[in-house]
Amino acid sequence: MLRTTQPRKPRTEAAQPTEWFRQMVEQNDYRAFEKLFHHYYSTLCRYSLRLVSSEALAEELVSDVFLRIWTNRKQIAIKSSLQSY
Repeated sequence: MLRTTQPRKPRTEAAQPTEWFRQMVEQNDYRAFEKLFHHYYSTLCRYSLRLVSSEALAEELVSDVFLRIWTNRKQIAIKSSLQSY
């Protein structure tokens, strides 16, 4: 029987979101912010949808969170991996 599990991501790929966040904060790098947005948006929308039961509201909430992240990027301190937040 063939195994259908997906290959593991290299460790460097798992660390990329934290690096993108660091770039966003330290260098005001909007492209790094866009990478974070695209990396997490759909996952966060799916999670939010389970809480609010409205796709439009879930998308709006996630967009608002990302707007706040960008607006307050200088005040946010990540002490562990970004994904844990």
